[in-house]
Order: sequence, then C-alpha cells, then structure tokens
Amino acid sequence: MTTSETLNIELKNGMNALIRPDRRAPVVAFFVWYRVGARNEVPGSTGISHMVEHMLFKGTARFPAGQIDRLITAHGGRWNGFTGDDYTAFYEVLPSEHLQLAVKIEADRMTNCTISDEEFEREREVVLSERQGSENNPAFWLTETVRSTAFSVHPYRQMVIGQTQDLRNLERDQLYDYYRTYYTPRNATAVLVGDADPEDAKNLLSEHFGKIDPGPEIPPVNTTEPPQQGAKRVTVRRPGRNRRLYTVFHIPAASHPDIVPLHVTEAILSGGTWPFGLGNASMGKSSRMYRQLVRTGTAVYAAASATYALDPHLFGLSLIPTPNTESRQAEEELNRLLDELREKGPSSEELQRAQKQLVAQHAYSEGVASLASGLGALSIISSWEFYDSFPQQVQQVTAEDVRRVCDRYLQPQRQTTGWFLPERPPQAPRSSSAPDETPQAKSSVRGYRDSGYPQAMGQPPESSANTAPKLPGPDDICRCTMPGGATFLGYRHDGCRLFRASVLIPSGSMCDPDSKEGASYLMGDLIDAGTSNRNSEQLASAMDALGMGFSSSVSSETTVLSLQSLPEDRRQALQFAVDLLTDAVFPVEELQKAQRRLAAVLDEQEDNTEYLANRTLKQMIYPQGHPFHHPAIGTAEGIQNITREDLLSLYHKHYHPQDAVVVAVADLPPAQMAKEAAELLSQWLDSKKPQDIRSCIEVPSPRQPSEILRESMAVGGKSQTDIAAGAPAIPRQHPDYDALRLAFLLLGGVGLGGRIGRELRDRQGLAYHISSRLNAVRGGGTWAIKAGVDPANQQRLLQGIEEHLRRLVCTPPSNEELAEIKGYLLGNAQISLETTRGLVTNLLNIEYYQLGLDYLSTYSERFRVIETEQVQQAFAKHVNPEAYFVASVGPPEQRPAGR
Repeated sequence: MTTSETLNIELKNGMNALIRPDRRAPVVAFFVWYRVGARNEVPGSTGISHMVEHMLFKGTARFPAGQIDRLITAHGGRWNGFTGDDYTAFYEVLPSEHLQLAVKIEADRMTNCTISDEEFEREREVVLSERQGSENNPAFWLTETVRSTAFSVHPYRQMVIGQTQDLRNLERDQLYDYYRTYYTPRNATAVLVGDADPEDAKNLLSEHFGKIDPGPEIPPVNTTEPPQQGAKRVTVRRPGRNRRLYTVFHIPAASHPDIVPLHVTEAILSGGTWPFGLGNASMGKSSRMYRQLVRTGTAVYAAASATYALDPHLFGLSLIPTPNTESRQAEEELNRLLDELREKGPSSEELQRAQKQLVAQHAYSEGVASLASGLGALSIISSWEFYDSFPQQVQQVTAEDVRRVCDRYLQPQRQTTGWFLPERPPQAPRSSSAPDETPQAKSSVRGYRDSGYPQAMGQPPESSANTAPKLPGPDDICRCTMPGGATFLGYRHDGCRLFRASVLIPSGSMCDPDSKEGASYLMGDLIDAGTSNRNSEQLASAMDALGMGFSSSVSSETTVLSLQSLPEDRRQALQFAVDLLTDAVFPVEELQKAQRRLAAVLDEQEDNTEYLANRTLKQMIYPQGHPFHHPAIGTAEGIQNITREDLLSLYHKHYHPQDAVVVAVADLPPAQMAKEAAELLSQWLDSKKPQDIRSCIEVPSPRQPSEILRESMAVGGKSQTDIAAGAPAIPRQHPDYDALRLAFLLLGGVGLGGRIGRELRDRQGLAYHISSRLNAVRGGGTWAIKAGVDPANQQRLLQGIEEHLRRLVCTPPSNEELAEIKGYLLGNAQISLETTRGLVTNLLNIEYYQLGLDYLSTYSERFRVIETEQVQQAFAKHVNPEAYFVASVGPPEQRPAGR
C-alpha cells in the first residue's frame, strides 16, 4: 500500500487519526494510542502508566466493569491493551459491522473512568502478580539490571512493569490525576484499519471523540541521557539454571537516519525481523551470530535487537552459552564478531540477504491488527509514513553504511555488559497426594522480551449469533488427492503479499522409540541441516537469500513443516521443501551440536514454573509408558540416546506422502497452486513404496482420576506459583465436542478469561492470568485450566476453580451467556480467516480432523442449534468437579499441603 491510501486527520480538539481502508476481509482493527509510557514516569512512581492501563479495563458508568469484555466477546472480537516505554495503546479487532462499538468504548473510557478505591486495590494485586510472573524468569532480572546500569538518568532505565515498592506505595488519587493528564485527545492518536469507508470512519471518529475536552498541556520529558564515558559491567546472581549474557550499546532515536542501517546490522547479525507487526517468519540461520556462535556450539541461543524509541535507546545482543563454553570465551567470541563487522563491514552477499529478509518480513506482517499496530507505534516514536517507506529505505542501505554505524555506535566505550550467573539451591521434592508414578521429565526455553508491544454484561445482539457472513466453502477450496496419497487444499486469498504453505505429516512424538524421547522433535529441528547436495550453511544461505521462512512444529500426533515466501519466489521455496522432504541427511556433527543445544534448553525448562506445571499435569494424565507421556521436545536422557540411524529410520518410515496434508494459500488461482505443488512435489510423492507406509500406533486410555489429586513442586528463586488443573477429555471427532467447546469457552476461553477470569481475576484480584481450554487431538484430548497466582492466594484460587466447575455441572448457562459465546465463535471465525496464517491453520484442521469442506460455511448453523441444556449436559458428562488433577509449581516458602 502507498501512503496516499492512508487518511491522516486532526480533530478539533487536537486528536490525531489515521484511517486506512483494507477491504480484503470484513474485519476492522481500531487502536487508540496515547503518548505516555515508562518514559513519562519519575522516580517513586514507576509502573504508573501500566497501572492506568489496567484500570481503564475496569469500566465506566456507561460500560460497568465486565460489560466491555462481554460485549466484545458477543460480537466475536478480541480486545486488549499494552504499555511500552513511549506509549500506551488499547485496541479492538472486530467484524467490520461492529466498528461503532469499538469507537464508543474507547471514546467513553478516554474520559469517564472513575477508578474506585476498591477496584484500584484489587487491580494492584493483579499487577503485583504480573510482576511476580516476570520475576520468575531470570532474563527479566538481567534485563532490568542492565537497563538500569546502561541508562544513568533517563526514564528508560526503568522497566514498564515498575518496581514492587513503587506499586505498593501508589495511591488512587495519584493514579487518577495521571489518567486525567495524559489520557486525553491532545495526547492521543486513533488508528483505524480495515473494511471501512474513510469518510464514514472520519465522521464516526469526529462524532465520538471530537467533542471531548482536549485536556491539559502535557508535561515535557526534558531528561537527556549523557554520553557514556566508558564500558560498564554488571552481574546478577540468583537461582536459575543457565548463564545468560546481555550486552547493550546506546543508539539514536527512531527518527534518526541511522536507525535503518542499524536495523540492517541487526539482520546481518541474527536475521531479519520487522518489529512493528505480528507475522515474523523463522529465518536467519545464515546470520553471523548463528553461524559463529550457535552453529559452532558456543551458544544455545544468540540474537541481536535494535530498539526503535522516541528518545535514544539501546542495541542489544543476547546469548545463552552452552554448558561446556566458558563465559569469558562466549563473550570474547561475541566481541570478536562485532570487531570484524566494525572493521570490514558486511560482504555484498550478506547485505543482500539481510535486505531481502527485511523486505520479506515487512510483507509477512499481514492483517489489519498488524498494520494498525505498526502505523500507531510509528506515529508515536517517529512517523507513520515510515511504515510504507521501510522496504525502500532498507534497499538503499550500503555496506559502508553498515560499517559506519557499527563503528560509530557499537563501540566498547558505549557498551554495558551484564551476566546472569545462576545459583542453584537444592530443589524441594514434590509434594503429592497421588501415587508416585509421574517421574520428572524435561523440555524448551521461553525467552523474556522487554516490550509493551504486541507481543460484559448487557444483551448480546441477536445478529452476532444468527447472521452468517460468507465463509469459505466447497466452492472456494480446491481439494485434490495427489499421487502417493497426499491431500492438497488450496485457497485464493485476494490481495495478500505472500505465499504460505504447510505440510502436515501424521507422525509426532508418540512415534519416538523407547528411551529416545525427543527423536521426532530432533528430526524436525534438523531436517534443514543438510541434504546430499547442500550442507547446513549452504542451505541456510540459499533460503535466507530468498527471504524464505521455514519452521517445523512437532506435537504428540503430528509434525507440521511450514514455509512462506514472496509470491514470485514460491517455486524456489517449494523446491527447498521438496529437497528437505526427500533428501535430508542428518549429519552426525549437526546432530551432536543439536543435542548439546537441546540439553541446555531442557535444563533451562527446569527453571520455568509454567512449563513445569503443564508438564506435570500432562504426566499425571498420561502415566509412564503412554505415548503422550513425555513432552514433544523430549527428555534429557532420551535426547542423548538418539543416533543418526534413529533419525534416518524415523524419516524414511514417517516422512512420506501417505495421509499427509499439503495446504497452500496465496493470491493465486487454487488450481494453479495445486498444479505447481504436484509438479514440484512429484519427487516426494513418488519416492515411497507401499511397504514403507507408517505403522499405526495404538493410543491407550489416559489415567482417570477418582478424586482431586494434587502434585506440587517448589523451585527456588521464584515469586509466583503457576497452576495447571485438568483431566482427560473427548477426541475432536466426538459428537459432544462442539457443546463441550462452548462450555470451556464460556468458563474461561474468551475475552479476558470468561467466567473464571471475571470472577477470580477481575473481581477478586487473585491472578494475573487465568484461562480454560479444551485441547483437541485425534487420540483423545484434555481439558485444562491454567493460572499464575501469588502463593498466598493459591488455595483461594483453587477453591474458586472448583466452585466454577461445580456450578457449570449443575446449572446450564443463561441464554444470554450462550448467545455471547456463539457470537464470539462466528465473529472470531471471520477474524481468523483474515490472514494466510489463519487460513492455513483452518484448512489443516479441516482435513486432519475430517471436518468436511463445508465446515466453515456451515459454522453458524452448527452452533446455532446447540441449546443451553446441551452445553450443561456435555460438561456434566465429560467433566467431574470431584475428580481431576492439579499441578502447582512455585516458591518453596508457601507450598500448600496436598489434598
């Protein structure tokens, strides 16, 4: 799109608005951005911007607490907010017919939030719980310490979440004054992207926002960070598993002309990304940090990041050394890599790869929410026009530009280096009320990203549940069977700027050989580690030169290989996929390096309370010996037992077209995509003989509890407890599945947490996050409720969960509640089909679960006929509030006794 397609207006009260039409789907995204964040806070009030963000979800006289959530849900939308260093934003993504609702909500809470004392005190506990959840991650402590060291005076030295003591000292009146000062029209920009007429949208914004008082003058931020006079170092010592290095350099603001060459530098170092969108593809294995640090076995993980900000900010480099790498060696190798780039600059091939990746990632950032978030963020920190000019600016960067900015900004005297060095206290044993039959396993690192970026009472309208927009049906989806037994589904997505395809192979971690847990995961991880014609580096360079994204995802039952490229590069991208499906060789040296990396990842997971709770729950449901018992990523012991012969055996047995599903989505005729896929995949489709067809694996029944059984684990150095409760459930094909899905959406699967979110989080302030989910698989399934909670509130939270389960077993939901959930399903279906990612996911599910090509086009009718009694009966039939499993992992001090 060109900048001329964006309408930039200013209302009478000084409020800015950006309106960009996008008619590819009947969906709109509406954001309101405020120019206030951690940058505007003074010592003693850190976290106040984030706290105001939370309070603006608490309602007004027009929309009382909880009503907005239910209204957005009933109309099939999603909504949320986030706070960053430079801005706070609130958004709604809705079917376009409901745009006015979003505008009314944001205009009302811009001026009419009352912030009661009672709500303020409850939400303070929620925010403190959020801080505790961050503190559970060692990367948070390292990032917080490095930032506070790198910045000596600028407010960027503080994290958005704020300091615990500042949050405890914060007063309601102080918060309200802050709200009245900064959350006003003169300090706001509205961004509307989607299926809307620009003039109608302009009038709508003028009607609802134009009459609001502009608000007071905004206090300026006059603090300027002085030049750093020399290198700084800091060390963080806390309980943890793996060492981490985080080193940063001061760089200019987002409006500075050097920011684009610095972004290209980031791509050269660790792969191209587009920070103002929601669709980054996996790429960058030809980057310097991956080649020289990860591929050599120096690091498990290494990445660079240039921060776009209103004021000068930081260029950061992160790595996690492998266990056998000395800290000094890892740091020296990273600095040597930077020295080389400063002295010589990039090669022409490196520069071209980086530029292609950045242009491609910009194109991959699809969807109205992604575009609206990018335009809005850039309007605050730089200029919204930067969004459209970015590809051209990237292509104008020269090798000398990269060398120059490295020499100017990535200098040792501008550097602050931080190390996280773990202290490992003895881990407390499990406390269990169940028989000891769930031995510990291990699994993957969850990183910490310091960013605020995304990353209802009342009657729901009848139209939400009963009006059916046209969704893709049999006439829109091209389905055919290819030679070899694979099924192809293709769909034309008008106006999209990329080609996306996925191959689903019905073979996952359940096929791992005994004592070699993680073999399927490693096979997916190493499938691009070399073919008979190209080694891993040659493959990575060729794929990155296309700006091609490639990834693998392994679950218990399936492996999905996904790729995306620019449309003009699709045939080359598909050829790479064919090479990997037919000619992967799994070199021994690559396997050994992957095993070392994965060992560190698995060790890191032993410090992740959320992961440990989820893993423990899974192992309680699926006992030792069940094919679903171990995590897909494997176990430390199993990974070390895997040989190249094991991977080759699995590859030749399971990676063949029989029962595979191939899906492609682009702005191309589906029949053309089917023809191209058949031509390019012919090598794979003809490569296997009938006797090679994978053998079926019987999935035994899971463990059925006869009472509420709890296991708890204590991990040193943690602040928050993570809880996972659940039990076995029905498979996806079960006739009760739709009714049971409605029940779990109602319970805690929509909006900000459904019933349990509104009661246990919003009204009682017991948790920062809480949700419920029905997990679909062919060989059975599970239901789960997950939450993060202050240890002192754990018992109250568990009691609340139990009470809500009992209530839904005994009492049908109201007609209004059910209409709300049905409205959500229909509207959310429209939203999920707006992007190629959502389309591919839906088409894979339709074929894998044999739902039929009319699944989407008959979506409304199928759910419309389900009554409240059916929902309650399905829940009572398949969920026993007297018998389920509970896993809790948190600090050792306040672990509750087992029941």
